Amino acid sequence: MIITKNKVDSSYQGYIEMVPQSVNDLQLISTLLNIGNKVGSVTSRKILMGQKMDRKTVKIVIKVQKLQFSRTDSEIIVSGNVVLTSNPDIPINSSHTIKILLNMKFTLSKNWSQEDIDLLTQPTDLIQQCIVALSPGIARIHLYGEILEYVARVEIIMPCKNRFNGDKVQKYLHKFMDEVVQTVQNKVKVKNLIFCGYVDLVKQIQKYNIDNYDIVYQPTKNFRIRSCVNELIQLDILKSSIWQSSMDILDEFTLRLTKGGYVVYSQDVIQTIIQYPSALENVLVMQSVIEQDYSYLKILSGIQDVLIKVPDYADPAEKLRSFGGMIGLLKYEIFLENRKVEGQIFNDFDQFSESEDI
Repeated sequence: MIITKNKVDSSYQGYIEMVPQSVNDLQLISTLLNIGNKVGSVTSRKILMGQKMDRKTVKIVIKVQKLQFSRTDSEIIVSGNVVLTSNPDIPINSSHTIKILLNMKFTLSKNWSQEDIDLLTQPTDLIQQCIVALSPGIARIHLYGEILEYVARVEIIMPCKNRFNGDKVQKYLHKFMDEVVQTVQNKVKVKNLIFCGYVDLVKQIQKYNIDNYDIVYQPTKNFRIRSCVNELIQLDILKSSIWQSSMDILDEFTLRLTKGGYVVYSQDVIQTIIQYPSALENVLVMQSVIEQDYSYLKILSGIQDVLIKVPDYADPAEKLRSFGGMIGLLKYEIFLENRKVEGQIFNDFDQFSESEDI
């Protein structure tokens, strides 16, 4: 991310002009954007000139009403009403859409926090690393940055070693390692590479000459990718990330749910934000849930300090789907009024009084 102007004052009001350099930059911007923010850029628009429409290049600032981030298309589509324009022929409050693209300069005006500004100044791509978790016959290859992203899996059936087939086992081991190295070179485009997992396999892979990578060799007690990440974070080889935080919150949510702890999920998360925002310890929300109902953005803006927006392609999203795309951890027990369940609004007391006698 390139910051070209920072006009945020001591009360954290103002705008920042920036240029996203990567898809990860766009993803970060999408997490900072909320309904009601103002986005400005040089854009094109059809303008009525006399009796015909001409497309002109103009400067426009819109107040955000809707936004959608696409990692595949490397863009953020922001829609809203015009609040400022360089062309007097464009009506104020008229609708306009701005596409935020890679290497495009734009401004974002909002109620900033120091955390927001710190995030923008951190390199998003430089921290991305590739983890290759090695176990006998299986190599799991993932990219680790703000999320954990699957890249490839190398698998080969290894013969069980005994005193008669040492040469055969070595032959299969070399074949396995060759495939791992070839897959890494073909699939992995980031510079930082970590080989972890079984100590003997990590030692074996060190014998290979793998050019154009900064490589760390770190044996771990486990070989499953998440366990490896946890160990590497504890060893200060990796930094914690949104993915790690999301998985930790999901683990705690599952534990509390099984033991009757204080949690909310699905529409109860929204009701809790409205009625008891200070009761929320952590909240996870899938990005697609927000995109389906943009009124949520305004509600969620009140809990930015405890909120994590989870991309739909990230691992935690798979578990979140089964809970309506939203979960929350609570600091203490609450009693929600007018809860929304299966599309029906009801009062807890009425629901209880109408239930069958036991």
